[in-house]
Amino acid sequence: MLKDLGKLYRRFVMETAVLLHCFNNAHSAICPVQAREMSVIRLHDAWARFCRELIIISSYARPYSINGVIVPKAPDIRSRGDAISRAKIKTRKGGRREPRWADANESISAAQRLSITNFLNVSGGLGMTPSPVDDLRRMRNFFAHRNATTAKHVRSIARSIGMAAQARPIDWASQPQLPSGVALFEIWVIQLRQMAYIAVQYP
Repeated sequence: MLKDLGKLYRRFVMETAVLLHCFNNAHSAICPVQAREMSVIRLHDAWARFCRELIIISSYARPYSINGVIVPKAPDIRSRGDAISRAKIKTRKGGRREPRWADANESISAAQRLSITNFLNVSGGLGMTPSPVDDLRRMRNFFAHRNATTAKHVRSIARSIGMAAQARPIDWASQPQLPSGVALFEIWVIQLRQMAYIAVQYP
C-alpha cells in the first residue's frame, strides 16, 4: 500500500515524462501507435488516477506528505473500502458511482465528504487556476469518442489559443504557445505537475 504522497507525486511526474516523450517522439519504438493522441488520453487518465489515490489514501492510510509530515486519518474512515464507499455520489436513478476524479469539483466534493485533514492542500492544488483539465478532457473525449458532440466541444480550445478550427485537434496540442514557445501539451503537463505538487503538501 502506498503511504507516501511524495512517492505518489513522483510516480505521476515519471508517468507524465513518458507521455511527454511519446508526444514529442511519435515514432519512438517505446511509444504506441498514434502516440500523440494516445498521450492526450493517457494524460487525462493519469491525472484522474492521481486525484483518486491522493484523496483515498489521505483519508485512511496516514501517509507522509511530500514535506515529511504524517497526514492524520479522517474521522470514521477505517479502510480503503470505507473511503471509496463514502466518496461515491448518489445518482438520479438511486444508484451510486465514484466521482469523476479528474473533475476538480467532483474530486474536491469527495474530499469534503471524506473530511480529509489535508483538505486545504488538496483543494488548493486540484482547484488551482488556470487549470488545463477542462481542455484536456475535451480533447481526450474527442480522441476517444469521435462524433459531432465531442468535435463541437473541442473547438473551443482552438478559439482560446487562436488556432483555425479547421486544423486537426492534435495540431492544436502541438502548437507552441506565446511567449514561452512551449507546445500546449507540454504546458498542460507542467500545470498538472504544479497542481499535484501543491496537493501533496501538508500542513
